[in-house]
Amino acid sequence: MVIEIDGNVHADIDVSINDKEREDAIKSLGISILRFTNEQVTGNLENVIAQIENYIKINKPL
Repeated sequence: MVIEIDGNVHADIDVSINDKEREDAIKSLGISILRFTNEQVTGNLENVIAQIENYIKINKPL
């Protein structure tokens, strides 16, 4: 699992294209990506942590 935290620069079209290419490469390896904004992390960290914990519980390896 990869966790990405994106700032406002990721709204830029060139950065967005690069993000998509990197995301496709990561996913092609069978790795999932959780993406959060800076605002989510700084403004509601508890929710971000809960989402990560929930993802881990649901996707826990056997």
